Amino acid sequence: MLVSAGHTVRAVEIDAGLADGIARLDPAVQVVTGPSLTMLPVTWYPPGPHRWGAALSSFRGDPRWLADGADDIATAVLVLQAEVVDRMGARPDADSGLLSVILQSVYDVKPVFRIPPGAFVPRPQVWSESWY
Repeated sequence: MLVSAGHTVRAVEIDAGLADGIARLDPAVQVVTGPSLTMLPVTWYPPGPHRWGAALSSFRGDPRWLADGADDIATAVLVLQAEVVDRMGARPDADSGLLSVILQSVYDVKPVFRIPPGAFVPRPQVWSESWY
């Protein structure tokens, strides 16, 4: 749908088999493969600004790297563990910390909705949350 609307879509997939499947489904989608878990996500794209949509693994669930790429990210809608999103959006009178201070200095962090574990395959042991 994004490609048909004229958007450039880049998918990042560490599983080569899944990456091939994505490329076959829609050749217009640019698929990034390789050691993505060791690369900073802001290096996956040319200079922006870009709009991001992603479900990030727990490895990438510490999104302080988003602050480093703030100049290249116009909007990010991400799905992360709910606890991480809660920390990202914490207000100074609550559970704020380094993560919330860093991200709120460059973004307006807005939790959107919670996602139950049963919405994912395989089912994680934690709830997730989308933020904008």
